[in-house]
Amino acid sequence: MIAKQPSSSFFGWLLCAESPKVFFLLLLPLGLIGLFGYSLSYFNSTDSLPEFSIIDAAKQKEFGEFTVKVKTGLYVKSFPKFDIVNNQFIFDALLWFEFHPNEIMLETIGKFAVDNGKVTFKSPPDLKVVGNAVIATYDIRIDCRANLDFVRFPFEDHKLSIIITNNSVTPYEMFFIVDNTTFNIAPDLNISNWKIKSLNTDSGYFSPALDTKSLDKASSYPKAIFTIDVQKTGIRKVLVIFLPIYLVIMLSLFSFLMALSNYVGRFSLASAGISAQLGYRFVLDKMIPEVSYFTIADSLYLVLLVMSFLVFASQLFIGRYCSLYIDKDPDPVKVAERLRVVEIINGVCFYVIQVIVMVASTLIIIKT
Repeated sequence: MIAKQPSSSFFGWLLCAESPKVFFLLLLPLGLIGLFGYSLSYFNSTDSLPEFSIIDAAKQKEFGEFTVKVKTGLYVKSFPKFDIVNNQFIFDALLWFEFHPNEIMLETIGKFAVDNGKVTFKSPPDLKVVGNAVIATYDIRIDCRANLDFVRFPFEDHKLSIIITNNSVTPYEMFFIVDNTTFNIAPDLNISNWKIKSLNTDSGYFSPALDTKSLDKASSYPKAIFTIDVQKTGIRKVLVIFLPIYLVIMLSLFSFLMALSNYVGRFSLASAGISAQLGYRFVLDKMIPEVSYFTIADSLYLVLLVMSFLVFASQLFIGRYCSLYIDKDPDPVKVAERLRVVEIINGVCFYVIQVIVMVASTLIIIKT
């Protein structure tokens, strides 16, 4: 029978008593809630923007004074499909061009395309004359994909770009002019679990290198880029993913609070933690986007799996040590000394593993 020994110092009390361990264990979920809330409170996107070259004053001079400037705008009416995880988006929108008919033909304007998707529906142009200019508006449906980076999943925010191009002309003949006032979204448009943070526009041209040895073979096309910054709202998805694995590690840590004589209970709780973590991986794979790199969810899962293994190894060592050197030793003085050492090891393992969990979680979420 193993008896508890009194603690003679603050550190002895901290390492051996149950009350400070329970207190620190309760701090873990509070710290995680604060960490998750902070990570979702600000916009942080790692998505790369489309590749293009800006048309500055020097470039306009190079193109020449006869280059046609076409003012372009986009009004998004709805999102029939908005699937971030599978990177599939469908936009219903109004795309308009303002131009002078004596400078460029309507037929040329109507040859626009979407660089990162396809136009599945395009209405005949609705023409409106404003002074000497004509505004041609097309009702379109766009099926597109974005260049999304999921390394911060499920804390990620995204930049969704709609890239309008016209491959029938070069920027020496025509280029687009856009600004943030020409890009708008229906005010009553809502996206589940996401909110629209901001709208941005860019214009320029793109010159793909057809032959790296001969730059003369390169072709250039004008581009207008409309970017929607979307920020994740709510903590539901984060809790669904992380609550089970953090509860498992907390239950595993409870094994350090059990009596040292309860070898079976301590070992069973620790081994159940590893089994639960390994089994949850199959569930996690169905929620994580199919990417070749590690996401935050992957990194945190591996950290918690390793910590569950450390809890298991600690309980295995403590149980084995007690059964060999305490239960079978008839000397009560040696038993008391060894019991004191085991209690200190038990307390150190408890605090070290909990600190590693919190520090590693903070670094992975904040620094990624």
